[in-house]
Amino acid sequence: MVYLFNAVTNGIIDKFLTSYNIVKSPVRFVPKIFNTHILFDFLLYPTFTILYNQATMKDKPFAMFYKLLFLTIPAFLIEV
Repeated sequence: MVYLFNAVTNGIIDKFLTSYNIVKSPVRFVPKIFNTHILFDFLLYPTFTILYNQATMKDKPFAMFYKLLFLTIPAFLIEV
């Protein structure tokens, strides 16, 4: 349920941001149909969220923060 909710809200927010030209996705899957990056919105971001929640379920705030950095920095570098 959480994965589905996260994916749907990502799609709605990304549609809003791309319609006002706040965010542009240079590489898109099926660009003639979708203005958003559907693979990121519906696959990558919700998967990272679930992984982060599972990895930090019983951690204290400091441990949660460094796990967040270890999860997001490699993904950011790959995307850049």
